[in-house]
Amino acid sequence: MLNLNMRSKNLVIIGLFLAYIITCIIALCLGDENLSPKELLSYAFGENEILRQIIIDGRLPRIIMAILIGMLLASSGAVTQNVFSNPIADPYIIGIASAATFGSVLAYLLKL
Repeated sequence: MLNLNMRSKNLVIIGLFLAYIITCIIALCLGDENLSPKELLSYAFGENEILRQIIIDGRLPRIIMAILIGMLLASSGAVTQNVFSNPIADPYIIGIASAATFGSVLAYLLKL
């Protein structure tokens, strides 16, 4: 039998996963052209070229990039906290944020 602590951790994980799925569905529905969940299902089971362009070419890459960037930010934060053995370490400790800003400005100026 699971103890209460393990059970509550599992409930939190399940709740966060469900919130993640709901957020992804909402992100697929909202945009310049609002789609209903029914239209999303009709795309999944039909051949509508306009819906394909809206979903596959426009909204899905945005969702995938948001997921990847979130994973990378979490990883970099965990590495920073581990390297400095400081659970409240942030990117400003060794200038990561300043270097990222400098790189962004340099890329903009060089039109990369």
